[in-house]
Amino acid sequence: MNETKPIPVVAERSNTKCPVCGQRSYSQGGIHPQCAVIQADAPRKTHLAAEKKAKAVAAAVVRKLDGERQLLQETNEAYRDVGEPEKSISSWSRGSRATRPG
Repeated sequence: MNETKPIPVVAERSNTKCPVCGQRSYSQGGIHPQCAVIQADAPRKTHLAAEKKAKAVAAAVVRKLDGERQLLQETNEAYRDVGEPEKSISSWSRGSRATRPG
């Protein structure tokens, strides 16, 4: 008996590497689904990080101003005790900080 076996049809292997992780990818787009999610989330994460940093800087500025106001109030209380006119926050922030009497 003479039997001929069929020739196997083997698809050519894809040598596509994922642009995110660098490993071989068999997906149609050439990128793993989980890597596509990471790539799509990257701009959103950087935007959220920038917003968080801006809020932190704003909070630090507010804390600093609150500290200066507290110091100004203490200074004005000391001036009241001595009988001198009070200082305003504008003159205080321009650098004309007076020393406490005593």
